[in-house]
Amino acid sequence: MEDFSLNDSGELFIRWNVSSSYAKLQFNELIASLIHEFKHTGGVYEAFVQNDGKLIGNEKIVIIRNMRDIIQISVTLRNFLETKYVKKPIPSEKLTLKFIDEYSFQLSYKYSKEEIQNIKSVKFWYENYFKIEILNFTEELKKALEDKVITEEEASGLINILDQMILGAAILYEKLSHENLTN
Repeated sequence: MEDFSLNDSGELFIRWNVSSSYAKLQFNELIASLIHEFKHTGGVYEAFVQNDGKLIGNEKIVIIRNMRDIIQISVTLRNFLETKYVKKPIPSEKLTLKFIDEYSFQLSYKYSKEEIQNIKSVKFWYENYFKIEILNFTEELKKALEDKVITEEEASGLINILDQMILGAAILYEKLSHENLTN
């Protein structure tokens, strides 16, 4: 059973199955998939708005699917980093994630009103969030891999960025699915 909800008081709940193709990927393959999905989403968004300046119907569906993929890959990558490199529990004021089995996860988080209201348009999200988070992630990953060893501190930093990516993708997923979000 799959479930996604983001209610008016900012409570996010996701219970999804991870695509088996993502669940079986190794670390470097997950990174490559995540970067591919970000580039694909950016390219799709730019192509859609370049044609007529609007996101409608199938165009929204493509970006919604990309957000779902980004969430699944990020959750899988986050779980990998947490189980392999992090010894201390992650504070509970962050998002809560647990895998129910090999392919199913449950995630919850409580957004502030500002976090939700901040996303007024896809363009705002794309320019002020999307580009920034993937750059932060790739820069931090490069730093972490310079010595070919990921420390617990580096893994925790990457997890924090992944959390922001997941939470931003979840807001866009919800808003594109249920609101008339402007471009």
